[in-house]
Amino acid sequence: MRFETEYKSLFLSERELTAIGRCGNCRENALSLIPALQPSPEEKEKAAIEFQNLDASNRLLFSEGIAALAGPFQAGKFHYSIADQALSRLLLAWPSEDRDWVASLARAGDALALRKTSVSEIKALLAQVIALDTAVPATKISLTLSAAAIVVFMAGMDYCRKEWYQSLLNHSVPDRTFSVADVLERIYDTASEDFRWPLIFFTKVLPKGIASSFTEEEVISALKELTDNGLLMEDR
Repeated sequence: MRFETEYKSLFLSERELTAIGRCGNCRENALSLIPALQPSPEEKEKAAIEFQNLDASNRLLFSEGIAALAGPFQAGKFHYSIADQALSRLLLAWPSEDRDWVASLARAGDALALRKTSVSEIKALLAQVIALDTAVPATKISLTLSAAAIVVFMAGMDYCRKEWYQSLLNHSVPDRTFSVADVLERIYDTASEDFRWPLIFFTKVLPKGIASSFTEEEVISALKELTDNGLLMEDR
């Protein structure tokens, strides 16, 4: 269990949420969003101690949020996607008809993120999602691509994976874009024996020297081919 100042959220496990929600003065009703689990006495005691160790203002804040999850006046699910780039799932609990906030619960890796969110913020988010008017593009099961496009595509994926690994070390958000120079760097680096990069093994079944002889113009042409086939999106 931990409080994140940046997100003003309490991160806790399902069992911790259940332990706190059922050991306090929370009254559950038929709409309860508290997980149907049975924490052990030890888990309940540990969760209660950690919750009491929170700052007094945060403890009050999240006590109200957990109470709303246990016995909501109204409850709902807000699941939305931004094309095929992002997916968010929220459980929402209204404490009463006249309150200006809701308790929101979202999955964050192996934990749950609990927040008190203003009704106006939920309305603004809903309006933003509707205004985007995006849709998941049709999936093309089979594509015919040039050898250059396949190599460039795998080089781009290798670069994104490298950025993801780096973000884990730096505790940062990985970059989802790459440039022609980034692709060329990954292609020229295929001589390095590293099991993390699929491109290295793929190039071994290609005609000798095809990867190392790529030019910038060939990469640009391959990127256009991939974009035209819906595999990449140009960053504007």
